[in-house]
Amino acid sequence: MAQIADTKWMASLGNEHTQKHAARNTFLGQISISLVTASQIPAAPFIDRLNWSIWSDRNKCLMLLTLLTHDRDPEVLARLRPKALPALIEMAQWRNPGHSSGPILLLGRIAGIDESEFGKLVGKGAAGAVLAAVLRLS
Repeated sequence: MAQIADTKWMASLGNEHTQKHAARNTFLGQISISLVTASQIPAAPFIDRLNWSIWSDRNKCLMLLTLLTHDRDPEVLARLRPKALPALIEMAQWRNPGHSSGPILLLGRIAGIDESEFGKLVGKGAAGAVLAAVLRLS
């Protein structure tokens, strides 16, 4: 993990259409669980994967990105907006709160909403107020 900033490990994950789906899913889950400090993890590869069609990849990348944006790093949030906004908006509208809470959280951070204000919305999967705030940014 100490050398995780060296992105060579990302190449081993393959792309969306490889047979390495199970390995990717396991690795992304393990890295999010064992994350000691978010500064060791580059956000860009996970932002790109939010647009993939494989749900488990999107889910694990959301998990990592919620950790990576906890401190609201402006650089990470600035990358998220142009590259993942449509995917995050789509996922925030999913009916299962367990699946929509990560995207709602990331959208709230992009919109600059204080987490105490939208914490209840995230738990309920109520994306409306967060989506409205994000759309006002456009």
